[in-house]
Amino acid sequence: MRLSEETIKLLKTTKGIHPITGEVGLHALEQAMLQNKNQIMVYHGDPAKIRRSTGFQPSEAQPKQAEARPPVVRTDHKALFEKVSQDLLETACRLLKIQNMDIDHDMMQYGFDSINITVFTNKINDLYELDVMPTIIFELEQPTIRSLTLHLCEKHVDRLRYYYRHDLMDRADTARADQVADVVPNPVLKPSYIEEDDPFKAADSKGPMRFIYSERKDDIHRDSRDEEEPIAIIGMDGIFPQSDDLDEFWEHLLQEKRLITEIPEERFDWRAFDDPRVKWGGFMKEVDKFDAAFFGISDREAEVMDPQHRLFLQVAWSAIEDAGYKASDLSGSDTGIFVGIGTQDYAQLIDQHLTEHNPYVLTGRTPFMLVNRISSLLNLHGPSEPVDTACSSSLIAVHKAAEAIRKGTCKMAIAGGVNVILTPSVHLYFSEAGMLSDDGRCNVFDKDAGGTVRSEGVGAILLKRMSDAVADGDHIHALIRYSAQNHKGKSASLTAPNANAQADLLIEVYDKAKIDPTTIGYIETHSTGTRLGDPIEIAGLKNAFSELYRRNGVSSVQSHCALGSLKTNIGHLETAAGIGAVIKVLLSLKNEMIPGTPGFNELNPYINFSQSPFYINEKSTPWNRIQPDIPRRAGVSAFGFGGVNAHVMIEEYMAQRSERPQEKITQQNPAIIMLSAANIGRLTELAKQLLDATEKRQFQDEDLPNIAYTLQVGREAHGERLALTAASIDELRKKLSAWLHGDHTVGKAVHRGTVNKRDDVVALLAQDEGMEDIIEAWIKKGEYNKLLSLWVRGLALDWNRLYPNAKPCRISLPTYPFERQRHWIKISNPEMRHAEKEPSRQTAKIATVNASVNGIPTEASISDRIVNLFASLLGVNASEIDRDQSVVELGADSIILTQVLQQLQSIDPSIDFETLYHCTSISEIIGVIRIPEESSTEKRIRIEQEALEVAVTRPSVTTEFDQRSEYPELIRLNKANQKRPVFWFHGGFGGVEIYRLIANKIVRPFYGIQAKGYMTEDEPIEGIEAMAAYYVEMIRSVQPEGPYDFGGLSLGGMIAYEVARQMQEQGQTVNSIIMLESIYVDEMMKDYWLTIPQANLKKDRMLRAINLLLAFSSAEQLVLIADHEVQIDVSDNAFLDQLVLLAKQKGITKPPHQLRKSVIQYERILDTLDMSTTIYDGLPLLDPNNVPCYYFCNPEGTLFGEDESYFRLVDKGRVYDYVSFAAKWKEKMPALTALRVDASNHLTLLTEPESQERIVTFCEKLYSDEPLSTAYLKSLSIE
Repeated sequence: MRLSEETIKLLKTTKGIHPITGEVGLHALEQAMLQNKNQIMVYHGDPAKIRRSTGFQPSEAQPKQAEARPPVVRTDHKALFEKVSQDLLETACRLLKIQNMDIDHDMMQYGFDSINITVFTNKINDLYELDVMPTIIFELEQPTIRSLTLHLCEKHVDRLRYYYRHDLMDRADTARADQVADVVPNPVLKPSYIEEDDPFKAADSKGPMRFIYSERKDDIHRDSRDEEEPIAIIGMDGIFPQSDDLDEFWEHLLQEKRLITEIPEERFDWRAFDDPRVKWGGFMKEVDKFDAAFFGISDREAEVMDPQHRLFLQVAWSAIEDAGYKASDLSGSDTGIFVGIGTQDYAQLIDQHLTEHNPYVLTGRTPFMLVNRISSLLNLHGPSEPVDTACSSSLIAVHKAAEAIRKGTCKMAIAGGVNVILTPSVHLYFSEAGMLSDDGRCNVFDKDAGGTVRSEGVGAILLKRMSDAVADGDHIHALIRYSAQNHKGKSASLTAPNANAQADLLIEVYDKAKIDPTTIGYIETHSTGTRLGDPIEIAGLKNAFSELYRRNGVSSVQSHCALGSLKTNIGHLETAAGIGAVIKVLLSLKNEMIPGTPGFNELNPYINFSQSPFYINEKSTPWNRIQPDIPRRAGVSAFGFGGVNAHVMIEEYMAQRSERPQEKITQQNPAIIMLSAANIGRLTELAKQLLDATEKRQFQDEDLPNIAYTLQVGREAHGERLALTAASIDELRKKLSAWLHGDHTVGKAVHRGTVNKRDDVVALLAQDEGMEDIIEAWIKKGEYNKLLSLWVRGLALDWNRLYPNAKPCRISLPTYPFERQRHWIKISNPEMRHAEKEPSRQTAKIATVNASVNGIPTEASISDRIVNLFASLLGVNASEIDRDQSVVELGADSIILTQVLQQLQSIDPSIDFETLYHCTSISEIIGVIRIPEESSTEKRIRIEQEALEVAVTRPSVTTEFDQRSEYPELIRLNKANQKRPVFWFHGGFGGVEIYRLIANKIVRPFYGIQAKGYMTEDEPIEGIEAMAAYYVEMIRSVQPEGPYDFGGLSLGGMIAYEVARQMQEQGQTVNSIIMLESIYVDEMMKDYWLTIPQANLKKDRMLRAINLLLAFSSAEQLVLIADHEVQIDVSDNAFLDQLVLLAKQKGITKPPHQLRKSVIQYERILDTLDMSTTIYDGLPLLDPNNVPCYYFCNPEGTLFGEDESYFRLVDKGRVYDYVSFAAKWKEKMPALTALRVDASNHLTLLTEPESQERIVTFCEKLYSDEPLSTAYLKSLSIE
């Protein structure tokens, strides 16, 4: 093994260690053998550096020498930061050979690895005379240039100041050099798209938002305060069966609704099991939807993320916002996260149906990655623990979170749980064990209790020590006075509950909470509606409270504690049951009501409430305090299937009279209300939410300061923004309502804007140091509209400056309305559900067409086959296709329709592209297909045989049934099926869709031959000669003998020449070749092409591919992706994610997974075709004088013209001389005639009306029975 030169250099620089030569090594060995030591280590190099780096000191004390330090040079921290970061960026770009880097982007995504990191650190050491180790990159909070710059400015500030001493101005009043916080530009004056405390880079809202974070905020000292102090619940959110939000959930509870339904078809078909118990459940709406772009997660990754992960991520975010905080406020803190999660239904679906390699599967399906993902995404450094104790999981998570805060492990924590039902597995197991209800009713405490019902939900709460919450002005939903957990130990069976263990648990909680048991007004039980399980829990409760009464000297037992169970409404949430119960209690405290128990008729005979404080809360009733000064108190129980028990005591928070001075809202000092979202749709929804909240929550004018403050400091600033001022709640409602209804008469008081990263005005203001004084003056004068007009354009402002004396409180307000986009793995046909692998797209297409072999086609069979064909081409399940939906909305573009045409011609040979193109839906396509009238199989076979015989004796007639399956690349583009056919070959993109513009005017059969693998999963053919050989075989299967007519655009003309050459070798005659600006590759061009930098060639091809798809996706307006809209210096996968997101924003309707697959497919084709063109050496024709060739070109034309930015990332500005190409082709084909055509550029040759008409007219004449006149050719000739 040999060290690299860069590693050797690094060891010399940082540790003083040099390589040992043979002579030095032998001498060292000789000296070592003379020593009386057991172990000897030999170093060679700089003794001082070696001693310093290893910690070895000489045996004799040496005189202390002054460390060589550069002179201290005082200068501006901000200027120093900018100098260092600029030099690091330039060094990194030169090293990676890229044009630019984002200072806040992960360096690893630009291509840094262990080798070039070593090189990079060596260059830093050489530049500044430092001894930085490569490992520093991995020690940074985020591996970005910004973080590295901050580190260097902190650790080596004197050296850096000295290095830049001639470039920087001295400032005597500069703060101490070790105050690194000043290195970052003042956040008050930064545009929001570079604001360090803002986790989003709100560029042009054209790409996925990415998280960037500041350095860790918490100090390392743990809190040693009273471990018995209550824990405040300051934020909450949840989604439950038939309830999209907690307001809807509470209304259902209050109205005592049962939210159990039959299992939805999209989950699984319960009818297949003939079991009434495998029929019911409580289900959330749209668990397949997720706002992946909001979190910077690609569609490809989101597709294989367990929906439990997605749902909890969104709910956790909302819980943070409900507390009045931004997620970025938690960044770098020791905030913990504890989540109950167990089932892995989505993993089962992935195992059954995933048909392609997806590297995100491992992180997307495993339960432990849920918490790890959130900790990573939000940059949380506290405990990150998944919890699976079955039914008690999420309540154990709450207990663990509270304990972690009490013990000082973390200062805040997110706790909750999630459960989603996607497969029948657990239903079947529970049914077999007799645990499920027959009728879908969970009759808790009732004599008719007959089992539980499975259910799903997700919930999260945000916890904080009470004293911290009060000091920070937080809104407190309630307090956790105490919590505990235990295990049932040995009982009647592994899964049987133990009443004594449950009683012990409750005694511990209430004893340590040090409260009077007679003040407990409600217990949310775990009871699941089983005949014996419910009585066991009641027995445990009675035993516990009997002992608590005894210990507290209570002798008189009166009924004071209501019992309830959420399961009567929604069923058993399993791993989410505990958090569901907690949220029910929190809502009950908030609304001062205890929901009733739906379906309760008669008490279970095994339950006896005598001599106990308990009663069933049958109907929704007010929850009054026992005394005005005693808070409402409740307990929540959860008992795990395997024996892990938990109990949490929750208490109403009774706020003391606020000592904070209230902000006075007046017309002169109005509240500043601001909203922002990722797109205009979400912004509109946010405005609606706030308007609704002002009415439903009955906000008063005195609430305005808190509303404004929470929106200012408790919400991330996104790209689409709305801001206004309001002196009253009524004014706020009027302005929001007016804006939502498009009424702009409210004037300048409502500001609306979009953050543009390229807004030079905002950037200039942000860099102007005098702007800070201007902002201060505006605030003092109350000129808030000026502030808001800049904020909506992207200027970041520190809103705390509005409150110099005391800040308002954070309150619970509507949270971010996430986009609901479907992200789901493709589910194969139900009949194929357990197949090892889904059939390939091409196999599915051929099977669809050939199905008619076993029977006469009928309208019904053809209809089903067309739907299946579209499904296979679009990459979706046939059941998802609406036959009456627009084919454009389905995602079918002209590329897809061309493939459909190829298949449908086996059913109806008269069908052509134009007929398909003008059908707006699949139903219309079905309607234009002519069904064969034969009524017997024999008649059909006879006709097919007759047709085959005619084809053999008359080459001008074609048969397509066999060729179509064998050669999917061969597509007839017009209706004609008589006379000698014409064959045109694909160009450099691989498709032939563009030739339909010619084919529609030709009276002979006009075939397009697309590249192999263009719309199939076949590997593309490498090399023009190999392609031509395949195409010759294909052509002769349709037309066995010549003469032949060939043509093609660009590369297509080159292929036409090679096919003609091979046809001549087989003794065939070629009647004509049409070349449309076909290039000629000579040695000079080959050498030039081979020197093009390879760095971004793949991205270049992906850009061409996505714009090809965009170009063919719309007939109305061409909207393409330009090079400036994408970030190039990222990984190929990240680049592709950008393209897919941008294409969706520009209106493409293909499903994201299909769009991604298509781009990958086309990029592969483009790579093959580009290389095949580069290496092609066209051999001479056997009979060159007898091949008439017509070469169309624009003598003044360009390759891409003004469209270059849509099709080139590299090798820009390329110019081709098509007249020169024509001359070189003429050397190979003396009968070539160069014809003039005017078009803006090469790509628009067949789409611009004038050039299109000239080429089409020429083809009509050439492919008719009339010869071309000399005068006509002369009128077109360039010469």
